[in-house]
Amino acid sequence: MKIFFFWPKEWFRFNIRGNNRGTTLVEVMIALLIIALVILGGGMFFFYGRLNIVRESHRRAALLVASQRLETLKAADWDNIALKHMSPLSYQPYYITHGSGWALNLSETKDTITVDNLSDAQMLTEAQYIDDDGMNDSYDYLKIMVRVEWSDPAPNRVSLTTLVGPP
Repeated sequence: MKIFFFWPKEWFRFNIRGNNRGTTLVEVMIALLIIALVILGGGMFFFYGRLNIVRESHRRAALLVASQRLETLKAADWDNIALKHMSPLSYQPYYITHGSGWALNLSETKDTITVDNLSDAQMLTEAQYIDDDGMNDSYDYLKIMVRVEWSDPAPNRVSLTTLVGPP
């Protein structure tokens, strides 16, 4: 059964090369080139997509570790983490590490941690005592910055900062 029986057959003939039939080598090569470019582009799309997914999973895990450290410091006793009244270094940044208790260091000290199966990650916790009014200790606070660094294979880092006040 013909659907378009009322149209002439000449309308449906697309004969570009006249009466020559078959496919030339040039046409086949161009078709293969187009197919290769499409496959290559799709492969690169999936490769870089997977790479970014892995990178973001490491970043998310590092943010979680930094957030946990900040929450632990917020819950810690103020006198154990606030380095104050050590003139003239009272308002200089200092570094906090956690072992059996909180250790306050004036030199840069990093904790080695594991972030999302990366065992070479480093966590730096920097604090700075800020005397807000110079008279009353209840208005003073700590500016705490936690930075997590790792490499996979390029160096990456995330940083979180918060302010903690006395109880």
